[in-house]
Amino acid sequence: MSAAFFAMVMKGRMARPVEDLDDDTLTAIANSAVPAEFAALDEVVKDWTP
Repeated sequence: MSAAFFAMVMKGRMARPVEDLDDDTLTAIANSAVPAEFAALDEVVKDWTP
């Protein structure tokens, strides 16, 4: 993979303070949901604690 392709793929994939997020992004996060087809994955992480 070229450096240019890697940079394009990774662009925007960095941690940011929530205060730096724009209103559209915050709304998108608030309205997001995990599709039902992935509900079984809840079982995989049920006992996980950070």
